[in-house]
Amino acid sequence: MEELKSIWHNYSYPEYQKLDTDIDTDTLIIGGGLSGISAAYYLSNHGIKTVVIEANKIGSGTTKNTTAHITAQHDATYDRYVNQFGQIKASIIAKANQEAINEIENIVKTEKIDCNFERIDSYLFTKNPENSIKLRREYYALKNTAITAFLTTQTGLVPFEYELALGFENQATFHPMKYLHGLAQCCCNNKVKIYEDTKAMEIKEGHVLTNGGHKITASNIVVATNFPIINFPGLYFIRVYQHRSYNAAYKNSNHISGMWNCIDENGYTYRNYEDSVIVSGQSHQCGYETDVFHYHNLKNHAQKVFPQGEEMTRWSAQDCITPDNLSLVGYYSKKKQHLYVMTGFNKWGMTSTNIAGRIIADLVAGKNNAYSEIYSPSRKMSISVIGKAAWSNVKMVGSLIGGLNHLSNPVCTHLKCRTKYNPEEQTWDCPCHGSRFDKLGNVINSPAIKRLDDNQTQPKA
Repeated sequence: MEELKSIWHNYSYPEYQKLDTDIDTDTLIIGGGLSGISAAYYLSNHGIKTVVIEANKIGSGTTKNTTAHITAQHDATYDRYVNQFGQIKASIIAKANQEAINEIENIVKTEKIDCNFERIDSYLFTKNPENSIKLRREYYALKNTAITAFLTTQTGLVPFEYELALGFENQATFHPMKYLHGLAQCCCNNKVKIYEDTKAMEIKEGHVLTNGGHKITASNIVVATNFPIINFPGLYFIRVYQHRSYNAAYKNSNHISGMWNCIDENGYTYRNYEDSVIVSGQSHQCGYETDVFHYHNLKNHAQKVFPQGEEMTRWSAQDCITPDNLSLVGYYSKKKQHLYVMTGFNKWGMTSTNIAGRIIADLVAGKNNAYSEIYSPSRKMSISVIGKAAWSNVKMVGSLIGGLNHLSNPVCTHLKCRTKYNPEEQTWDCPCHGSRFDKLGNVINSPAIKRLDDNQTQPKA
């Protein structure tokens, strides 16, 4: 099988040492992705002593696999937000996301981070006349927000026909790993300590034990592991679930104007990067569709849209989804005022992680944040939204029952669900909570912390 490697891996990045002693700090961040490093950056600006630990290499999880659309256009969500939260809160969410784009640009300029940052427009589009109604509702939901939106049927923007598109002005793209490492260097310059290959194995009140047997004592602990690795309190394993998508980069393709995201069933997204186009799609809940050839389907689609394109590389991505399509950021639970969480970025982590980083830093520093209440993990959800979460959990229970058909498969080390072997990527995937392991049993995606049992990791022929 050919190596799966994201387009952002074409560079050498700085490395950080593994923790080799006991230490103490004011705030410990578990997870060195874009959310954790963003929080560390803002905490350091507040003058708060901060340590970041990463189980592998910083950015080696969701960050390295993103398509890096820096946009407030998170699918057709604002009409949904108006119905769920009302117009005032929907407008605040829009402001938070548009502000995050400006904030990222300010960081890039102020800190002189070379990361290919570029302002462009972003589009939701449909090829289905019936879905035009959905785009028009989204457009009207944005009328009283900080986002400048427009409807268009203009030709020549993309090499395919579409029925209608909803454009957002002044969005952006960048190279996420260059940005992450530039931000990490800024953190280090502000006395943040970053440790790689340092996994949190046990989290207690006020301290964490690492895989190296060392103790980190901290007044505040931030869990920034994409899927939260602490089950109680918070019950995040029944509040979020994980979705996968598949990506490939094609060179010598017809470039497109802006970023494009199809709202139709089984739709794809597109964006340029240098002399290539990144195509993404084939979304599904983790642990399901292990018998579907997603990369093959992606390639067939790309060849139709970009017939001259040559595939450079392919990779997959995974992120946490929340029932109301809004991130969970803040106190881990009402009972834990010094334990924090950042999760549920709903595949739109570029603006969401910036918002989350600012919220966490302000909460730790005891400062007011205009968005902390809306994004709070303790916020109330409507009956319909709770029903969506319940249905997701019914599917999880079904996976447990269905696991009886996979008794020879390894047991996930998170909550003992049976994993399924994914031959396309040669991984063991958990259909309950989205933990993933390589073919040798090593953890790829949380919430699992421990590797699989060595005696069970040989897939059937």
